[in-house]
Amino acid sequence: YKKMFLPHLGAQLSIQLGMQVIIPGILFLCMYAFVDAVACLEDEKWPLKRSKKLTRNRRKTILWVALPYLLFMFPKGLIIDPAALEMGLLPTLISHTLSVMFDWWLALAFGTMYLTRIQASASKKAAARSAAE
Repeated sequence: YKKMFLPHLGAQLSIQLGMQVIIPGILFLCMYAFVDAVACLEDEKWPLKRSKKLTRNRRKTILWVALPYLLFMFPKGLIIDPAALEMGLLPTLISHTLSVMFDWWLALAFGTMYLTRIQASASKKAAARSAAE
C-alpha cells in the first residue's frame, strides 16, 4: 500500500484535474494507465514516468479501451446520478454498481495490457540475446 499510494495519488490528481478541461484528462488517463501495475510489479522510484514510457505507442488502443468508461462516467455525475437519486434506492444502487463494474473492468484491462506489453518486451530481449549467442 505504501509503495502504491503516492504514484496512484499523483496519477489520479493529474487525471481528475485534467478532466476539468477534458482533453488533458484523457491524455493523462492514457499516459498513466499502467501506474498501478508498475507500482505493484516493478521496483521503480516514480512509476508515472515508467507508465508514460510504456504507454507511448499504445495510447490510441488505451483510449479505445477506456472509451466505454468515459462515455458512461461523463454524464453519470450530471445526469444519471441525480435522476437515480430522485427515483429511489434501487436506481441509485444500480448506478453505483455500474460505476464499480466499469472501474473494475478498466483496471483489469489496463493490467492485462501492461502484462502483454511487458511479456512482448521480454520476448524481444530474449530473442535478441539468443541471436547474439
